Parts: sequence; C-alpha cells; structure tokens
Amino acid sequence: MNHDVYAEWLVKRKPAPYAIPLKVLMITFLVSSFLFILLVPSIGCLLFLIAFAVAYFGFRRLDVEYEYIFVTTELSIDRILGRQKRKRMALIDVNQMELMAPMESHELSGFRGNPDVKKLDFSSGMPGAKTYGIYCTGEGGKRLYTVEPSEQILKAIRLAVPRKIIL
Repeated sequence: MNHDVYAEWLVKRKPAPYAIPLKVLMITFLVSSFLFILLVPSIGCLLFLIAFAVAYFGFRRLDVEYEYIFVTTELSIDRILGRQKRKRMALIDVNQMELMAPMESHELSGFRGNPDVKKLDFSSGMPGAKTYGIYCTGEGGKRLYTVEPSEQILKAIRLAVPRKIIL
C-alpha cells in the first residue's frame, strides 16, 4: 500500500513597485535604438541587439511565480521566472520543522522580530493574502519562511506532522 501524499500550488508574485517604470524604460530604449538604426546603421544594429537582450531578460526577471510541491514529508519551494526558468529556493523536511502557523499569529511573534532569524518571503506579497510562517532550525541556521499555501497543502502537511502546524 502506498501512503505518499502529493499536493502542489502556484502563487504569482505581486509586481514590484518599480516594475512598470522599468518596463516603460526598456521599451523606450528598444524603440529608440531601433530608430537609431536609421541614423547610424552600424552602431544602431549593435545598440538594438543590446536593447533587445536587456528587454528580453528584463521582462522575464520581472515575472515571478512560486510553486510549492509537497510530497510525503518534503515541501519544495521553487521560483519560476518568466514562466520558463525554474530554481529551487528551499527544500523543507516537515519532520525537522519547528512550527508552522499563520504569520499574524502570536506563536510566530518571537521569530518575526528576532535579528538572528533569516527571513525568506516566498508569498505573493498581496495585501490580505493568507500567509503562513514556517520556522526551521538546522545547519543553515534559524529561518522563517513566509509561504502562501493552498488548503490542500495545509491538509497534507497536517497529515504528516499534526503537532507542528497551527491552523
């Protein structure tokens, strides 16, 4: 009999406040470099290629999503840039986690203000979002992860470690 539990959830990160002006600047640079081709073709082509590369990679870096995958006892958090490039940001063994609770709860108040605890935010950043804090200690030091899990992931974690999660 297989007792593996699997759940996944994708959260789109709120755009940074500088994202729209930066996108406008990249588009302006791209259009102006294209028009510069008409004046000085040799330099204009090089400038256009540089502007195109900056715009292509810049737009991808500004589109951020986080994917949470829970399998049996591990929560994997991946950052996805431009819906193409994936990077593992954290792998949390829930058996070694100290506590998981809503970020506003008093259970996490001692960790939120502690300068010795490294804080990592993997949530959408939207106001009013239901975020949870995962406090872990280990070889990487003390860490407080901010996540925005689905109900399915919360249930799966609760099945794995019922005493370490506070809903």
